[in-house]
Amino acid sequence: QQQQQQQISSGLEVEFGTEKEPWKYWSLSTLARSHGEVGSPFNALADIVLWSMLAPGEKVSLAFPPDILVSPNHTNLRHRSHLQRRLKSCFVAVAQIVQSPEGEEHVRSVLVSLREAEAVRMYLSSRLAHTSGHRDKLSLYLVSMRPGHWLVDDVTKKAPRMGCRERLQVQLQCLRFFNCDFKFSPDDVRHLLTALTRTRPFKRRRFFEVLLVCHDKLVSGWNATSVASV
Repeated sequence: QQQQQQQISSGLEVEFGTEKEPWKYWSLSTLARSHGEVGSPFNALADIVLWSMLAPGEKVSLAFPPDILVSPNHTNLRHRSHLQRRLKSCFVAVAQIVQSPEGEEHVRSVLVSLREAEAVRMYLSSRLAHTSGHRDKLSLYLVSMRPGHWLVDDVTKKAPRMGCRERLQVQLQCLRFFNCDFKFSPDDVRHLLTALTRTRPFKRRRFFEVLLVCHDKLVSGWNATSVASV
């Protein structure tokens, strides 16, 4: 009986350790809300704090731009287990073009789970099938981390303007860094350094080393890859 209780307890710890939390539902209208605004269900990527069992008590975070958000269904802010945290892989982000009262366009990216990405894909596909090109259009895009192409967009079937595309590339490279990717082109590195220009190289390195542990990747060998130049 004691062994059964230990197995149940261990199972619960592993469940929380792999980010399996109660599902949190949100509507597409909340994508237009800024981080911290009332009703926004998303967390800023910069607010995620990580720790490694290799150095207990040391918690690390990185000052990512505030326009990169994360759905709580993909990554929770809090880790509820004493076991090592295991982060999910990053595959898809939802990007929305937000227009300011002055008419300027800004892009905001939200890292979502695959279930959420499928729900957004179904919505956009439905709009594409039932909305004429003369009606109002949502500036909503479903973007792949690899290779960073548009999966589904709104009924215009057009990519964002150059300024927003450049900003989106900055956001995507930050998410790829959070995903512990190793291979970055020179342009990717430039975009990433644009986002992390206010952070010290030592903090970037330490954050990435903890990410390696959280993604259960080999700690050795990454220094010979292009991400080491960041």
